[in-house]
Amino acid sequence: MSDSFLVAQIVLSYGTVAKRRANFTKGIQATVLFACKRRCAFCFGLDGDASSKDGQLAHIDRDNSNNSESNAAWLCFKHHNDYDGQPSQGKRLTKGELLRHRKALFVYLKQVQPWTDTHLRTMDRKRKGKTSLEVYNARIPIYKTTVEFLRTVAKDLRPTIQDSLKFARESAHP
Repeated sequence: MSDSFLVAQIVLSYGTVAKRRANFTKGIQATVLFACKRRCAFCFGLDGDASSKDGQLAHIDRDNSNNSESNAAWLCFKHHNDYDGQPSQGKRLTKGELLRHRKALFVYLKQVQPWTDTHLRTMDRKRKGKTSLEVYNARIPIYKTTVEFLRTVAKDLRPTIQDSLKFARESAHP
């Protein structure tokens, strides 16, 4: 019998018995982690953050014995705690929210190239002084034109007027 189906009983020091919950199988873990690329559904849905996160697989229906693939969602530690927690005031995160955000995340991940999947964090990057990948992608043709022009100038230190005009035309902001 695999570890994922074993439920161990632990006697706590004050005499109560707690059951260790069964884990998702390694196959289900691998499938879910590959599908979501370790992106937290709530970070994506609530914050527009599509970056990978440290976290855990959560039971969507909050039933720790239901270890089916459809009941698994990757959540960052903060959102997993918020999802499973029982706040004394306010409304906790709901199953419906999680399902909708997870579905939107999967749609997004199917559309996005792996090297541009953090473009939703552009606002955060601007606040931190970083440049988004979209800006770099827009600059690449200008960088190539600049390098070509500098090579022309470096050859004889006398670029022709045609070379200068070509550089001005191709490096102008679109």
